[in-house]
Amino acid sequence: MKRLTLVLMLLVFSIVLLAGCGSVVITPPIDDNIAKFVGLWQNVDEGTNHIPRICITEKGDNLAIEVWGTCSPEDCYWGEELVKSSDAIDGELNVVWLFSFAEQTQKLLLTDNILKVTTYIHYINVVMDKERIDYFQK
Repeated sequence: MKRLTLVLMLLVFSIVLLAGCGSVVITPPIDDNIAKFVGLWQNVDEGTNHIPRICITEKGDNLAIEVWGTCSPEDCYWGEELVKSSDAIDGELNVVWLFSFAEQTQKLLLTDNILKVTTYIHYINVVMDKERIDYFQK
């Protein structure tokens, strides 16, 4: 009985510690590929001028993707976009961010615990598009 109580206490403690990037409690994922996406991802380039971190949490049947862009004095919060959890089964997610100045489409590809994020940036009212590739790890 004491061992079961200890195991349950450790489980509850672990869930509290791993409670997403905000206040969202992570529920056990259904698929291993979905589980691999969940967490706080840091850009491997600590001096990036693009995206320093991404947080992915589970919300029901969806994955919530939160992105921060490099700004000063604090990083800019892009917001949260939801994608179907089932989209992660093949190891790839796609998300679109709409800003007043640009539309950014991202492909998040997970390989060997490295998250490769390819961002296609289409600027509005400017004849210039860009592609950025960033790599993240937990």
